[in-house]
Amino acid sequence: PHHTPVKRLMPDKPYLRDLVTLFWKTKRLAMEKSRQVMWSNTALLYAYWLAVSTPGAEIFIRSQQKEEAISLIDRARYAHINLPSWLQPELPVPVDAQHRAVFRVGNVEHESKIMALASGPHKIRSRTPTLLLDDECALWENYEESLAAATPALEGGGQYISGSSAYPGEYEDLIFDRMG
Repeated sequence: PHHTPVKRLMPDKPYLRDLVTLFWKTKRLAMEKSRQVMWSNTALLYAYWLAVSTPGAEIFIRSQQKEEAISLIDRARYAHINLPSWLQPELPVPVDAQHRAVFRVGNVEHESKIMALASGPHKIRSRTPTLLLDDECALWENYEESLAAATPALEGGGQYISGSSAYPGEYEDLIFDRMG
């Protein structure tokens, strides 16, 4: 049988409002997170809002495996389909199993996209993201190289947000400003 998730509202917690404000006002952001603070869901909803409110936005969600990034995009889809119909932006391209890695929002002329990518330095090259959202990147191999590969793409004004559980390594060095 098909599992239908129970509709739950995001809790109205002051720290979530502060987190969204931080996302909105910060061009480059790297944070440690814990599961209990709902960082990933909040970041995904921010990415969805950015796609809906910015015609032509290209948002990339990177995770260790592409399937994990697709799962995160599914959360944005879930948020979309649970909005009242009068608040839902147009979805010009039907979303089906073959297009799970791309979530398209808006009309054809000003379409925004949320796309899933696996971690790795070569996945983001030649892309120009409006937002690059990295999730659980402390666990990636070659995080520093992946970040370096994304930097030229972000130089044109793209935003970078990353969050990961505490784990020793390159991401921890970034968080505590110890990268070379």
